[in-house]
Amino acid sequence: MREEKIHIVGYDEIVVLMGLLGIEGTPLDRNHNFINLFNRLKNNPSISVIIIALELTDDQIKFIKDFKLENRRPFVFILPEVFKKKRDDKSKLLNEISQNIGKLLV
Repeated sequence: MREEKIHIVGYDEIVVLMGLLGIEGTPLDRNHNFINLFNRLKNNPSISVIIIALELTDDQIKFIKDFKLENRRPFVFILPEVFKKKRDDKSKLLNEISQNIGKLLV
């Protein structure tokens, strides 16, 4: 049986913090390389969970949502922004979910 790993993609602080817990990660300051990195990670058979700790653009959220609806593995979790000083009433992801709740339930 192969070893399955958790991988985190996010800002330096959270990647270092998770690294202290033994979780491998990739720091990204700019998310323009995010889709390429995500595609590499999802094709890695040893990675069973991808944690995303970045502020994503609307296109990136749509990409992740579509991936999650069509694929079971790897499991993708978007970590709330714990280091963000000012939080919106709803995150972009929650806005996307609330707008498409009918599609998700059907």
